[in-house]
Amino acid sequence: MDEKTKELFEMFKIGVENERNAQEFYKALIEKSTSELQKKIFTSFLQEEEKHEKQLMEVYGEMKEELGFN
Repeated sequence: MDEKTKELFEMFKIGVENERNAQEFYKALIEKSTSELQKKIFTSFLQEEEKHEKQLMEVYGEMKEELGFN
């Protein structure tokens, strides 16, 4: 595996980690929220972060397959 590909895989790992950290952040905000509106807003943000993580993982999987790293 060349250096650029290694770096790209590392960046994907960082991206997924960042999405998961954001999810934990929004879960904490939801837990501490005092109004239903706040909970609704933060739940929406949480769902977006979950979607981002899923998208990153799909692209990561496609990339691994394309490069023959299954």
